[in-house]
Amino acid sequence: LVVAGQELAGVSAFLLAATGRLATDAGDLKTLGLVLPERASKVRRRAAYLDAAQLDGATAEAVEGAVHDGVGLIALDHTETLADSGLRGRVRRELAAAGARGVAVVLGAVGDAAALGEAEALLDGPARVLELAPAAGDPDGTAGVTSPGAARKTGRSASDASGPAHHTSSDDSKKRVLA
Repeated sequence: LVVAGQELAGVSAFLLAATGRLATDAGDLKTLGLVLPERASKVRRRAAYLDAAQLDGATAEAVEGAVHDGVGLIALDHTETLADSGLRGRVRRELAAAGARGVAVVLGAVGDAAALGEAEALLDGPARVLELAPAAGDPDGTAGVTSPGAARKTGRSASDASGPAHHTSSDDSKKRVLA
């Protein structure tokens, strides 16, 4: 799954919420079979949030370490900052290895279509994309994550592209499910 948007705050907020590190404003969120915020502590132990912008070139090693630690979900934020092609290749290989071991992978990308394309290229094959839009009355994108109908599919399901992750949404329940 690639979570993409124009505002940094929305993309990061979604990934932080999905890994149990940020409470949501409304709706239900289920990650790795656990309902948030009730099971946030357990989700945090099972899900890694990695910020490529803060890892200073050690992103591939951080992904490898998270897999070694036995997480079930890796959320890699700020993939648009992975400018070096060698680093991108190493990260891609580590993400593929994580997916092969059954680890769900969710990537965050901020920017234009090129940033989205670069994030998708980090995954094996086409990915499911969740494009975030600012909430009504929130032009800077800081108040909400997205409306449930904002997902679009660009190829295989996220479980095919990155392990057992999947994303569902329902306008009635506003429920989001990640692996």
